[in-house]
Amino acid sequence: MMSDPDDLSFLSDQGRKNVIEEMATSQLIDYSLRSPSTKTQVESINRQVSSLEFHIDHTKVILKSEDATDMEVRFIMFQERNKKNCSETETRIPMPNPISIQSHAIINQEYQVTDMWKQPDYCTWQQWLCHLRDIFHCQNVKLFFKGNGSFKYSVDSIKELFKGFNIIGVGVDEASRGDLMELLETFKPTKDIRINYLDQDILELLPKDLNFLKFGKQIKMKAEELLALDSKVIEVHFSKIMEIGVQQFIKQWTNMTSNVNLEFLSLRYEKKTFPGEDRIIAKIPRRVLSKEGKRFRAVVPESTWAYVSGAYELKRVDGKMATVVFEQESDVRWIKFYVHQ
Repeated sequence: MMSDPDDLSFLSDQGRKNVIEEMATSQLIDYSLRSPSTKTQVESINRQVSSLEFHIDHTKVILKSEDATDMEVRFIMFQERNKKNCSETETRIPMPNPISIQSHAIINQEYQVTDMWKQPDYCTWQQWLCHLRDIFHCQNVKLFFKGNGSFKYSVDSIKELFKGFNIIGVGVDEASRGDLMELLETFKPTKDIRINYLDQDILELLPKDLNFLKFGKQIKMKAEELLALDSKVIEVHFSKIMEIGVQQFIKQWTNMTSNVNLEFLSLRYEKKTFPGEDRIIAKIPRRVLSKEGKRFRAVVPESTWAYVSGAYELKRVDGKMATVVFEQESDVRWIKFYVHQ
């Protein structure tokens, strides 16, 4: 690929298209900002993502996408503020200074930080959002509030900012119960939720068919809360579910009375609170799997093999299979549940 995108003007249409198609995603954004013509060129190659992720804290917004691991664009903007002490206009996410828009990406196996192109000189977030929507052919958005970012800006201003987009995911790692309730009730995310607080009211706000559901370290997950869920991927950072609760979950899954749509579950424990592999599996019909066996290695990611202390295969009443894996590393323990055919 040519090092200077300006040189693309000397190529044929097909040659230019070939070079653009090989660009890293962050480079693609940079090139699309050079002129209306380059934006059109980028749109024409039909580089699509399933969603645009905006990671928001009190000093910056970071753009990412799970479909483009080589994309990380940082809008570094503003000083810390608290919406409780600000006027209505000050609780909106402010525009960044153009010189503070940077691309952070691994390109050609090297980590590179690049200032984004300064033109066009967008004056509103709506202009930026529409540009990203156009070049990635995507209207799905996930909003992840990092640190205390969730209570820096009013929910109404964020809703207005993303008007016309589909908010399919919301996540917070620090938020009051009230702020979290407001975010879930306002945006009603349908695909991805990551939260740091849980009670019965919040549990009732969680859709049953999410693609991804993550509970942060402040939540001490209980068995009855897990049994009430039915998302595809569930990650629990701090599990308090003891052997009886895990056994109950497994039995209800095998009988198709709980978590029928589950594809993967991860329960993380501190060593001192781990219920114990032998006690959990004792009364469960299962098949012991060897870590060297094909059935184990076809399901469990190779990156975790070294930490596995035990693996067992289960069968549901409809014939679907699951592999239960126990892992340990230092003072941390995991129970992982992989569902497969």
